[in-house]
Amino acid sequence: MTLKIRHGIGYAALCSCLLTWTALIAAASPAADTLGEPKQVTLPMTIDYSLLNAMIRNTFLEGGAVAGVDPEKTRKTLYYEQDGCQGVVVSAPRFREEGGVLLMETQVHLRYGRSMGRYCVLPLSFDGVLVMHQRPSVSPEDWTLRFRPFKSEMRTLDGQPARLASLAWRLVEDYVLGALADVSVNLGPPKQQLQDFLPLMLADADRPQVLEMLNGLRPKDVQIQAQGLRLENVMTIFDELYQPEPEWLEPYLSHEELEQFIVAWEVWDAFLVHLITTLATRQLTDDEQMLLLDVLLRMRHEFAYHLEDPVGQADLVRIQFVEAWTWLGPLFRGQLLDADNESLLGYLAFFSASDALLALDKLGPTLGLEISRDGLIRLAWLLDEQETLLEYGPKLLPELRRVLGLDLGLDRELERGLERGLDNEDSGRESTPPGSPWSRSLKFLQDHLAAFFIGTAQAEFPPAELEVDLAHWVFQGRDLGTYMDRVTGLLRDRAEEVLDKTERPAGHHDFFHDMVLAAAWQESCFRQFTTSGDRIMYIRSYNNTSVGIMQINERVWRGLYDQTRLRWDIAYNSQVGAEILDLYHSKYAHPRMRKEPDKDWNADLWAGMLYAMYNGGPGQLDRFLTRAQENNLFRSDRLFREKWNWVRQDALDKISVCLIGR
Repeated sequence: MTLKIRHGIGYAALCSCLLTWTALIAAASPAADTLGEPKQVTLPMTIDYSLLNAMIRNTFLEGGAVAGVDPEKTRKTLYYEQDGCQGVVVSAPRFREEGGVLLMETQVHLRYGRSMGRYCVLPLSFDGVLVMHQRPSVSPEDWTLRFRPFKSEMRTLDGQPARLASLAWRLVEDYVLGALADVSVNLGPPKQQLQDFLPLMLADADRPQVLEMLNGLRPKDVQIQAQGLRLENVMTIFDELYQPEPEWLEPYLSHEELEQFIVAWEVWDAFLVHLITTLATRQLTDDEQMLLLDVLLRMRHEFAYHLEDPVGQADLVRIQFVEAWTWLGPLFRGQLLDADNESLLGYLAFFSASDALLALDKLGPTLGLEISRDGLIRLAWLLDEQETLLEYGPKLLPELRRVLGLDLGLDRELERGLERGLDNEDSGRESTPPGSPWSRSLKFLQDHLAAFFIGTAQAEFPPAELEVDLAHWVFQGRDLGTYMDRVTGLLRDRAEEVLDKTERPAGHHDFFHDMVLAAAWQESCFRQFTTSGDRIMYIRSYNNTSVGIMQINERVWRGLYDQTRLRWDIAYNSQVGAEILDLYHSKYAHPRMRKEPDKDWNADLWAGMLYAMYNGGPGQLDRFLTRAQENNLFRSDRLFREKWNWVRQDALDKISVCLIGR
């Protein structure tokens, strides 16, 4: 009986290995002497033991046994006599390194005796480990990784040498050695996957050279290392594949470049969400959930920043892919490599494909690497073998909230209310000179964002169940005290709702109430709605990204909150803003304060730190603390500090400046 890893396994999973080889061109290729001259380079590739063991385990236990596999799918019966006098049960083989030698270990259960008629004479049992010392090699003819044993021994379960009776050893020779002798891994079929995937990430003109390189890939030696097998392979590369360093980017993106930039990033964001939600059924630790949330927020806030930054950022998607996978790769390997999952092989292919892109990126812009829509779709397919278009839209994604460890609440019927909002100079955002090239692009940016993702407020109508209360929350220019009592009462109520769910200490409540009020003042001048003619509209930021009284950025929080309610339900918008502030407190500010207990964390510094993150994302934590230490606050920091001081001084009457102009 023999064991071979099937063609499908090599095709689906180990395409990743060849991707890794190609990726390592960056480290392996010498500089060219003459343009166009081919160069022979050595490309190392590592197949870690967890990858190797997972594939062999799943294949070994699939079938071919006389009596089948146990219900737990951990052991397999190779031989069994009807009278029970003799039997051989083994576990799937596992590879590891010991003293520079590759060992293949298999747990063995033997039952042996002499059958005499209806009797079994002197039946004995043995439980131990068969250890086979292997020499791995890859055949250049068929790209098959094979293992040739040069020594075999039996050990006890605690690793000590074991001696077997001749009858017992004969069972091992006849059934166990035979079943394990031809374990092999076919590396040939993954070449097609490589040819399909890698060209999607390079310029069209480079595809013939890439395919020629791949066709010329040849295997050489296999090194045995502590973490896996390192295959030394030779490839011919051509210098014309490299491109000259790009010229300095224009300081402003054209309308066409801006549209391409936005669309490319939206596909990337959809891919990142797809990647994260594959973990929705996993048991993640708090630290793992925090890492996923942090990466997602940082990527999205960085994009929001570059929408307003006049410097061209055509490579932002590539930069973010490299950064995100550098952080998330180890997490996904730990979660999915050990999973007994039908998609295991697809996961492995995805891991190595992603790693290949990271290594290719080390060449910088000279290779013309692009993280394209088609390439991301192919990567997503490798992850779960399901077709996806990576659509970017406003739909609420409960599975995304779940995997990030966010409360699935906000399902309690919130008290509704509506109010007015207009953009004003106290928004805290830096203005743009009206004559700048970027200001001339702003109208295009607003139109694109509105049409592609969110729709203009003027084209929308509130849900019927919310429309009845809208006028109640619009400031009509009179009864300022009544309006402010109503709005601040709602904000305090929503803040308390968040605090009740998170069980913050009582001493934190007054601070948090003031924090929510100051943020609402700074963000919207306590307004959810404005009027246009005889219609009521929800307030929207000048760049068409943030909505409502707490100015929730719909791109940053896409999929995590209900977009319709953010726009038309002031109570929901208020509670979401309070929840976000609490998240930044619990996940970022409080841990930082605990790490530096001797620092003077006064309320002003604490509040400013929270608002900086609320306004600009987690990356603003350290930046704000540096600005505060150097007494070099941003205008948005100073404007928020002003509102914070007024709230702390109970000077809410100053709201009249932005609500009625005096």
